[in-house]
Amino acid sequence: MSVQDRSIDLLILKLHDKKVEVRKETVAALGEIGTDHAVELLIKMLEDKEWIIRTSVVHTLNEIVDDSSLELLIHALDSPFANVRAGIIKVLGDIGTSTVLDLLLRFLSDDDLYVRKDAAEALGKLGDMCAVEPLIHSMTDVSKEVRGHAAYSLGKLGDERAIEPLTNALSDVDESVRKFAFRALGEFLK
Repeated sequence: MSVQDRSIDLLILKLHDKKVEVRKETVAALGEIGTDHAVELLIKMLEDKEWIIRTSVVHTLNEIVDDSSLELLIHALDSPFANVRAGIIKVLGDIGTSTVLDLLLRFLSDDDLYVRKDAAEALGKLGDMCAVEPLIHSMTDVSKEVRGHAAYSLGKLGDERAIEPLTNALSDVDESVRKFAFRALGEFLK
Protein backbone atom coordinates (compact mmCIF):
# COMPACT_ATOMS: atom_id res chain seq x y z
CA MET A 1 0.00 0.00 0.00
CA SER A 2 1.41 3.37 -1.02
CA VAL A 3 1.82 6.35 1.28
CA GLN A 4 -0.94 8.09 -0.66
CA ASP A 5 -3.32 5.13 -0.16
CA ARG A 6 -2.54 5.04 3.57
CA SER A 7 -3.16 8.80 3.77
CA ILE A 8 -6.54 8.43 2.10
CA ASP A 9 -7.47 5.56 4.43
CA LEU A 10 -6.69 7.78 7.42
CA LEU A 11 -8.70 10.64 5.94
CA ILE A 12 -11.71 8.38 5.35
CA LEU A 13 -11.90 7.94 9.11
CA LYS A 14 -12.19 11.72 9.50
CA LEU A 15 -14.97 12.23 6.93
CA HIS A 16 -17.66 11.83 9.57
CA ASP A 17 -15.88 13.38 12.54
CA LYS A 18 -18.23 15.30 14.84
CA LYS A 19 -16.07 18.42 14.63
CA VAL A 20 -16.69 20.64 11.62
CA GLU A 21 -13.09 21.86 11.70
CA VAL A 22 -11.79 18.29 11.34
CA ARG A 23 -14.07 17.60 8.37
CA LYS A 24 -13.04 20.90 6.77
CA GLU A 25 -9.36 20.01 7.12
CA THR A 26 -10.16 16.60 5.65
CA VAL A 27 -11.59 18.34 2.58
CA ALA A 28 -8.41 20.40 2.23
CA ALA A 29 -6.21 17.32 2.60
CA LEU A 30 -8.19 15.39 -0.02
CA GLY A 31 -7.79 18.38 -2.31
CA GLU A 32 -4.04 18.22 -1.85
CA ILE A 33 -4.04 14.55 -2.81
CA GLY A 34 -6.19 15.27 -5.87
CA THR A 35 -6.57 11.72 -7.18
CA ASP A 36 -9.78 10.32 -8.66
CA HIS A 37 -10.32 8.46 -5.38
CA ALA A 38 -10.02 11.75 -3.50
CA VAL A 39 -12.53 13.31 -5.91
CA GLU A 40 -14.96 10.44 -5.22
CA LEU A 41 -14.65 11.03 -1.48
CA LEU A 42 -15.15 14.76 -1.90
CA ILE A 43 -18.30 14.16 -3.91
CA LYS A 44 -19.64 12.06 -1.02
CA MET A 45 -18.85 14.94 1.32
CA LEU A 46 -21.29 17.12 -0.62
CA GLU A 47 -23.89 15.28 1.49
CA ASP A 48 -22.48 16.76 4.73
CA LYS A 49 -25.14 18.41 6.89
CA GLU A 50 -23.03 21.56 7.33
CA TRP A 51 -23.17 24.12 4.52
CA ILE A 52 -19.61 25.27 5.27
CA ILE A 53 -18.32 21.78 4.49
CA ARG A 54 -20.35 21.56 1.28
CA THR A 55 -19.06 24.98 0.21
CA SER A 56 -15.48 23.97 1.01
CA VAL A 57 -15.93 20.81 -1.06
CA VAL A 58 -17.18 22.82 -4.06
CA HIS A 59 -14.17 25.16 -3.85
CA THR A 60 -11.78 22.23 -3.52
CA LEU A 61 -13.33 20.37 -6.45
CA ASN A 62 -13.03 23.53 -8.55
CA GLU A 63 -9.29 23.47 -7.96
CA ILE A 64 -8.61 19.80 -8.67
CA VAL A 65 -11.14 18.54 -11.22
CA ASP A 66 -9.69 17.95 -14.64
CA ASP A 67 -10.83 16.10 -17.74
CA SER A 68 -10.09 12.71 -16.20
CA SER A 69 -12.20 13.34 -13.07
CA LEU A 70 -14.96 15.26 -14.88
CA GLU A 71 -16.70 11.96 -15.60
CA LEU A 72 -16.89 11.26 -11.85
CA LEU A 73 -18.72 14.54 -11.32
CA ILE A 74 -21.11 13.86 -14.16
CA HIS A 75 -22.02 10.43 -12.73
CA ALA A 76 -22.65 12.02 -9.32
CA LEU A 77 -25.35 14.23 -10.85
CA ASP A 78 -27.66 11.22 -10.49
CA SER A 79 -27.56 11.70 -6.72
CA PRO A 80 -30.94 11.77 -4.98
CA PHE A 81 -29.57 14.59 -2.81
CA ALA A 82 -30.33 18.05 -4.18
CA ASN A 83 -27.37 19.64 -2.37
CA VAL A 84 -25.03 17.19 -4.10
CA ARG A 85 -26.50 17.98 -7.53
CA ALA A 86 -26.38 21.72 -6.82
CA GLY A 87 -22.76 21.55 -5.66
CA ILE A 88 -21.66 19.62 -8.71
CA ILE A 89 -23.53 22.00 -11.00
CA LYS A 90 -21.61 24.89 -9.43
CA VAL A 91 -18.33 23.10 -10.09
CA LEU A 92 -19.31 22.34 -13.69
CA GLY A 93 -20.24 25.98 -14.27
CA ASP A 94 -16.94 27.14 -12.82
CA ILE A 95 -14.97 24.69 -14.94
CA GLY A 96 -16.64 26.27 -17.93
CA THR A 97 -16.42 23.49 -20.46
CA SER A 98 -19.12 23.43 -23.12
CA THR A 99 -19.21 19.64 -22.98
CA VAL A 100 -21.56 19.95 -19.98
CA LEU A 101 -24.04 22.32 -21.65
CA ASP A 102 -26.72 19.67 -22.25
CA LEU A 103 -26.38 18.40 -18.69
CA LEU A 104 -26.83 21.86 -17.23
CA LEU A 105 -29.83 22.52 -19.46
CA ARG A 106 -31.46 19.36 -18.11
CA PHE A 107 -31.20 20.66 -14.57
CA LEU A 108 -33.17 23.82 -15.32
CA SER A 109 -36.23 21.62 -14.79
CA ASP A 110 -35.05 19.81 -11.64
CA ASP A 111 -37.58 19.47 -8.81
CA ASP A 112 -35.30 21.37 -6.44
CA LEU A 113 -35.26 25.17 -6.80
CA TYR A 114 -31.61 25.46 -5.73
CA VAL A 115 -30.53 22.99 -8.39
CA ARG A 116 -32.48 25.00 -10.99
CA LYS A 117 -30.97 28.26 -9.67
CA ASP A 118 -27.42 26.90 -9.79
CA ALA A 119 -28.02 25.50 -13.28
CA ALA A 120 -29.21 28.92 -14.48
CA GLU A 121 -26.14 30.59 -12.99
CA ALA A 122 -23.76 27.96 -14.38
CA LEU A 123 -25.20 28.39 -17.88
CA GLY A 124 -24.35 32.09 -17.76
CA LYS A 125 -20.77 31.24 -16.85
CA LEU A 126 -20.44 28.88 -19.81
CA GLY A 127 -21.23 31.69 -22.25
CA ASP A 128 -22.89 29.40 -24.80
CA MET A 129 -25.71 31.08 -26.73
CA CYS A 130 -27.59 27.76 -26.89
CA ALA A 131 -28.59 28.50 -23.29
CA VAL A 132 -30.47 31.73 -24.13
CA GLU A 133 -33.89 30.25 -24.96
CA PRO A 134 -33.92 27.83 -22.00
CA LEU A 135 -32.89 30.68 -19.69
CA ILE A 136 -35.65 32.87 -21.12
CA HIS A 137 -38.06 30.07 -20.29
CA SER A 138 -36.64 30.00 -16.74
CA MET A 139 -37.69 33.62 -16.37
CA THR A 140 -41.21 32.22 -15.78
CA ASP A 141 -40.11 29.78 -13.06
CA VAL A 142 -42.21 29.77 -9.90
CA SER A 143 -39.05 30.44 -7.85
CA LYS A 144 -37.79 33.99 -7.53
CA GLU A 145 -34.26 32.62 -7.06
CA VAL A 146 -34.40 30.82 -10.41
CA ARG A 147 -35.92 33.84 -12.19
CA GLY A 148 -33.26 36.13 -10.73
CA HIS A 149 -30.32 33.92 -11.67
CA ALA A 150 -31.77 33.31 -15.13
CA ALA A 151 -31.91 37.10 -15.58
CA TYR A 152 -28.33 37.43 -14.34
CA SER A 153 -27.12 34.80 -16.80
CA LEU A 154 -29.04 36.34 -19.68
CA GLY A 155 -27.27 39.61 -18.95
CA LYS A 156 -23.91 37.85 -19.02
CA LEU A 157 -24.74 36.22 -22.35
CA GLY A 158 -25.82 39.54 -23.86
CA ASP A 159 -28.06 38.11 -26.56
CA GLU A 160 -30.74 40.45 -27.98
CA ARG A 161 -33.43 37.77 -27.55
CA ALA A 162 -33.20 38.40 -23.79
CA ILE A 163 -34.07 42.09 -23.89
CA GLU A 164 -37.86 41.68 -23.96
CA PRO A 165 -38.05 39.05 -21.19
CA LEU A 166 -35.64 41.09 -19.06
CA THR A 167 -37.72 44.21 -19.65
CA ASN A 168 -40.83 42.26 -18.60
CA ALA A 169 -38.97 41.13 -15.46
CA LEU A 170 -38.70 44.77 -14.39
CA SER A 171 -42.34 44.31 -13.33
CA ASP A 172 -41.77 41.03 -11.47
CA VAL A 173 -43.56 40.74 -8.13
CA ASP A 174 -40.23 40.11 -6.40
CA GLU A 175 -37.83 42.99 -5.83
CA SER A 176 -34.71 40.82 -6.11
CA VAL A 177 -35.78 39.60 -9.56
CA ARG A 178 -36.35 43.20 -10.65
CA LYS A 179 -32.83 44.09 -9.44
CA PHE A 180 -31.30 41.18 -11.35
CA ALA A 181 -33.22 42.29 -14.46
CA PHE A 182 -31.99 45.88 -14.12
CA ARG A 183 -28.40 44.70 -13.76
CA ALA A 184 -28.77 42.28 -16.66
CA LEU A 185 -30.11 45.03 -18.93
CA GLY A 186 -27.20 47.19 -17.80
CA GLU A 187 -24.86 44.56 -19.24
CA PHE A 188 -26.21 45.40 -22.69
CA LEU A 189 -24.96 48.98 -22.29
CA LYS A 190 -21.35 47.97 -21.71
